[in-house]
Amino acid sequence: MPPQTPLPELEEALREIERLRAELAAAKVSASMANAACDAFFDAAAQSLRTPLHVLMLQLSSLITGPAAFDVPAQLRGKVASMDRQVQHLARLTDRLVDVTMLESGHIPLRRSRLDLVDLATSSVGRLQEELLWAGCVVQVRAPSTLFVEGDPVRLDEVVGNLLRNAAKYAAGAPVTVALERAHELARVVVMDNGPGIPSHLRSRIFDKFDRGNGPTGTSGLGLGLWIARQIVEAHGGTIEVEDAPRGGASFVVAIPCLAANAG
Repeated sequence: MPPQTPLPELEEALREIERLRAELAAAKVSASMANAACDAFFDAAAQSLRTPLHVLMLQLSSLITGPAAFDVPAQLRGKVASMDRQVQHLARLTDRLVDVTMLESGHIPLRRSRLDLVDLATSSVGRLQEELLWAGCVVQVRAPSTLFVEGDPVRLDEVVGNLLRNAAKYAAGAPVTVALERAHELARVVVMDNGPGIPSHLRSRIFDKFDRGNGPTGTSGLGLGLWIARQIVEAHGGTIEVEDAPRGGASFVVAIPCLAANAG
């Protein structure tokens, strides 16, 4: 027979297990409180920044397209346009921080309507055209004539925009393709780039909050774009994944339920 463990040693081992369990429970509580405090801080900071940023955006807009634009010297117009891009970037960051608290709760209010994903994706590309060209990314859209879904157009536009900005950030200088298709009962939006791609060991966490993947040193951002995209897609009953693009680079695949009446 194997030697029996002395009772005092067994009792000591049990006490140690209970102590470790208590420490783990306390650590979880502390982490939860720290996470809540972090979210509260970001929300308060974002709300405080929103008003002055939007005022600055209006003022810069008036210097670019308003009557005051005629008074801006030609040699300063490029700098004003650059300032406007930077302020819009800061405004997007603050809007994302405001979204964090709501998205963390798991309750995302969606204003659903019947919409054409082809129109939505094409409009998203057009809206971000200047930003994408600035990054050296030429975008090609491949799509059927229509692809209807039931969804929130503002939120789904945010998903496509986040994926395009992600491509511009991590695959700058490379072409980007946005492909739309119907696969059985799903509408798929695929954003492919010819950048450096994403190593397999990073793919399990790139959709985590505040994760910034393997971007180049100095890459700006909060690491929220893909996390927000995932929350929105899942709220629509869909999925978002990353794969290797056919010609190298990364391929982000969004799939959400589509409507039966789709032509093309």
